[in-house]
Amino acid sequence: MPSKKPLLSSRVEPETKALFDRRAADLKMTSAALLEKVVEAFLKMATPEPSALVKAQPLEPEARKAKVWIDVSLSVTEAKALDQLAAEMGWSRLKYLAQLFRVHLSGEPRFSEKEMLELRQVTMQLSALGRNINQVARALNISLDNANQAHAVQWEMMHKVVDLHRKYVKALVKGNLDYWGMNDGDE
Repeated sequence: MPSKKPLLSSRVEPETKALFDRRAADLKMTSAALLEKVVEAFLKMATPEPSALVKAQPLEPEARKAKVWIDVSLSVTEAKALDQLAAEMGWSRLKYLAQLFRVHLSGEPRFSEKEMLELRQVTMQLSALGRNINQVARALNISLDNANQAHAVQWEMMHKVVDLHRKYVKALVKGNLDYWGMNDGDE
């Protein structure tokens, strides 16, 4: 007799399904029964606490625009180091400290104007490369007479250029997070 319980389903990769089915068989259960147990166990777990950023978000729009002044006492040596770090980024002391806090609060990178300029240049180069590839593809689609020209295009070289740009942007973001002390060891 079919169950009267509501159905809960999900799509997963074939390998994941095979592993799940094998685990269910090892436990002498059907996959559906194991899924039911997993869902029940998950719902018994404590709900994770919202991040400090979520907790700190005021509900009213006026409060979001308000600013609070925070004083930080530093030694003379620390203040000089702060000045040097802020100057490297092209920021004031206050902006540097605010950005440092925001990076640690959100876990997202904060870029200086110089870094943003570099990211924009890489993005423009990738966009230009994408337009060129689209033009080649369009020309090949228009006429089969142009199909032989596809062999003249250095596809491997284009792939290497795109990969190089991708790695550069990834390194820039990783370097930024490392700079702020937010490296969690992930690539």
